[in-house]
Amino acid sequence: MESKVYNKRERAQPADKPSEDVVNNTETVKRRRTSAATSLKDAWYSWYAQESRMWRSTDVEMKHTRFNFKMIVASMKLLIPEGFTLNEKSPTYRDEVLATGTQAEVKLLVFLQGYQITARGAQNVLKSKRKLHKGGF
Repeated sequence: MESKVYNKRERAQPADKPSEDVVNNTETVKRRRTSAATSLKDAWYSWYAQESRMWRSTDVEMKHTRFNFKMIVASMKLLIPEGFTLNEKSPTYRDEVLATGTQAEVKLLVFLQGYQITARGAQNVLKSKRKLHKGGF
């Protein structure tokens, strides 16, 4: 009796007895699915070259993704000092978009490494840039 009163840990259920969750038929909380990280050049490419459902959708989650891509692309544009021009009627338009996006990605990652930030995914880079902005950089 004393050991039960003073022992604050609960005993584990034996393997042959079902847990209370199984007995009560309650659902366990499912883990949220996460997708793979989006690279910066992929965000750039999808902003300039892809016609996808994301741009036509009015879903709240898609609006959030659109806003994030808009912010990422804007910060990448700032780091291209010579600017860029894209001719939409060119047969190599998508290749030019990808090459420009790769160039902007490299410059943005170099910029972030100057502040000891190793983020590479679009969401993490955006989060890191927000922290820098709040810090006054």
